[in-house]
Amino acid sequence: MKENELCDTAHHEAGHAIAAWWFGQLKKRDHVTIIPDPKTGSLGHLRNPPRFISEMEKSGGYSGRATLQAEKFVVGCLVGNAASCRYKKTKRRYPACSRGDREQAVEILIHLVGSNEELRAYFHLLQMRAENLVARFWPEVEAVAKRLLNEKTLTSEQIRETCLAARAKPSS
Repeated sequence: MKENELCDTAHHEAGHAIAAWWFGQLKKRDHVTIIPDPKTGSLGHLRNPPRFISEMEKSGGYSGRATLQAEKFVVGCLVGNAASCRYKKTKRRYPACSRGDREQAVEILIHLVGSNEELRAYFHLLQMRAENLVARFWPEVEAVAKRLLNEKTLTSEQIRETCLAARAKPSS
């Protein structure tokens, strides 16, 4: 992988990691990596399975709590692309590497809305939330991306440590 692709992937995956950290969804076994997976073709991934699905199954659908968790999950899907776009200083778009995230987000949202128009509006709203999350936590995104470039894989504890250290630094 070329240097610029690796940096882009690191920022993309850092975006996912920041969302999981901020939403309190990082668990002990979760990790983020920029090591490509030849089986899936992914350039990196965050191991952080959706935990709202069991809540949905218990309630027989999307309860208020499960809907909130679903929204957080969708923002978590979209935040990787938002971080990548901010890093590259480009507008929103979903290159091949981000299409899986987008498709996963749409698949969840379809269960929350009644029409295609509502789906587009809901998607757009959550996309803006993802972009705002990246803007708010850009120093943390950059810190996690930098550490990923050095170490290739970070545990959930290393993600937390990196985020907290970046938050403790004064803004320049």
